[in-house]
Amino acid sequence: MDLVRHSVAALASACLFTCLFTACGGGGETAETGPSTVSAPQTVQLEGCVVDRHDQARVAAVRVLGEDGRLLASGSSNAHGVFKLSVPTGKPLVVGLDVPGADQSLALFTTDNNVSLGACFREGAAS
Repeated sequence: MDLVRHSVAALASACLFTCLFTACGGGGETAETGPSTVSAPQTVQLEGCVVDRHDQARVAAVRVLGEDGRLLASGSSNAHGVFKLSVPTGKPLVVGLDVPGADQSLALFTTDNNVSLGACFREGAAS
């Protein structure tokens, strides 16, 4: 429950920042009058962490699925429990541990900004 609560808070903060930044134009005025040549990234970095029941960092497999259940990214957390995955932008995703018995997952929607999850996945814990 804490994972979901922290993740929702982090996502809400990111959305608020994005909305405020976009609403004020993102900076000063420019003299450009033609179409923009800057394209949005096709992938962003998703960062999170994995701990055990005693809050110790764990090396564990992590997977990201699309809304259709197709595998979009996979990797592992490092010795510090941190994982970084490249995921597609503008897509609903489901992130979770890819270990036997793991039933925790987090659903999110990516924008063109990198995403840092606000809480760690807990290996061996039920959702």
